[in-house]
Order: sequence, then C-alpha cells, then structure tokens
Amino acid sequence: MRKIVFIFTCLLLIAQVAVAQNKPKAKTPAKPKTTVKAPAKAPAQTANTNQDLYKLDNILEVKITFKESNWDSLLNSFKQEGYEEKRLVGDVTVNGVNYAKVGIRYKGSSSFFNVARIGASKLPLNVKVDHINKKQILPGGFTTLKLSNVFRDPSFLREVMAYEIARKYMPSPRANFAKVYVNNEYLGLYNCTESVDEKFLKTHFGSNTGPLIKCDPDYNGKKIETCPPTDKASLVYFGEDSLCYMNLYELEKGTYWKDLISLIHVINKAPQQLDSILTWTRHSG
Repeated sequence: MRKIVFIFTCLLLIAQVAVAQNKPKAKTPAKPKTTVKAPAKAPAQTANTNQDLYKLDNILEVKITFKESNWDSLLNSFKQEGYEEKRLVGDVTVNGVNYAKVGIRYKGSSSFFNVARIGASKLPLNVKVDHINKKQILPGGFTTLKLSNVFRDPSFLREVMAYEIARKYMPSPRANFAKVYVNNEYLGLYNCTESVDEKFLKTHFGSNTGPLIKCDPDYNGKKIETCPPTDKASLVYFGEDSLCYMNLYELEKGTYWKDLISLIHVINKAPQQLDSILTWTRHSG
C-alpha cells in the first residue's frame, strides 16, 4: 500500500555596477594619472528579489487592478456557481513590483459565504501570479498569495499566531499581513498565508509526489441522500462511496479518492495498521 505523508493544517538579484576609468593622454612632462569612477547604477526593480515575502514584520502592500468595473460581481458568480479554479485576469503590484496578467479568484468557504451574505466587500482572495506567465514568480519562488479576510477574528492575530506556534512542532505555513487594494479602493488588512503546495512539500518533506489532501468542508454543497449527514472533515469513515467525501475534502492533482478513503478506513477500522501506511517524521523547530 502506498505510503502517505498526511499534512495537518509559509534569487538572488545580481546587479553589476560598471566602473569606468578615464585614462589621461600622454604628455611631456607626464601629469599624474587621474581615475574617475562612474556613479553606480541602481539595481533594476524586479520580481525576483531577496525580500522575505512572509517575514512577520513585512506588511505587504497588494494592489490589484481589473479592467472590468464589475469585477466583484464576476468573481462572486464564479464562486457561487462552483467554478473554484475559474479566475479573472488582472494586474497586481506587490510592494511596488508589478505582475501582469495575474489570475484572481475568491477563496474560502464560511469566510466567503457568511461575509458575502451580508454584502460586505472584504472577501478572501487567491492571487496566482503564474496563471498565464509560468515564469512569473514572487520573491522566494512563491507563485500564490492566499489573502484571508480575518473572518470572526477582531484581534487579527489568531491565524498568524497559530501558525507561529504550530511551526515549532511540525511543518506549517508561514503567515503575515497585507494591505489590499482593488482598483484603488482599500479593502482592508488581510492575513497572507503560505500555500501548502508542491513547493511546501518539497521544502519540508523532500518530495512532492505523494497524495495531498485538504480538509475543506463545502457548507453550500449538495447533500447526498445516501451519505450520513455531517459538515465536518474529521476523518470519519462513511464507507467506500467517494460521494460521501466530496463536500468535505479537496484533492490536489495526482491524488485519488481511494487514497483518502483507504487512510480513513485504517484510522477508524484498523488503527494497528497505521505504521504500514504512514511515514512518521520528527520535526525540530
């Protein structure tokens, strides 16, 4: 049986400065040589810098520009109709660096639907800078900004603090804050959290080829009559029918429902077999 690593839930810019020397013309008698240095050129601003994107005291400034004035209605319709990966294309500036033709969508479940229901504009966003240009990356090689709207957290600290604590005991995303604007309108202060993706897996586990499963209940998903009623992605076994799990979990590419169901079956029905399907790792903070 395939071993599963189950994750619970964060370039160097080389600038050359040319130095020119002016050589004096030979004269009789010869005059002392004079060396004149040309002023150093400032390094060009580029997306590929050494800036620590998720440094805790680095409050990002994210400015999104859409051509469409009804961008919010379009993003809302994508989300409401279940088109999770459909994105609206726009330009994004992160701390003064511009990224063209970026893909943006709304994200989240309760943090989206509960907030959208009351007509608020501060909705969670997922910004993918390599949506069209696959060579376009953020500092540190990241390609996605996950901007959470700090739903039901008046302190603004819970998500960032929780990841800071968790990272002392297990691989965990990094997180900080971002001031977010859309079409020059300030939406507010967001949490900015590192994606648990192929880059994260490679960094922390040395491989990104295993199954990747996200516990992500869809509270607005269609209820399946033949499945037990639940709204929790709590690794409870509901049988072998994958329909019973589709509103509770999200599978990344290369992962199959049988991977998840097999794990859940062992956890609930044969826990003595866990060592045969899980790879246990020790994390030192």
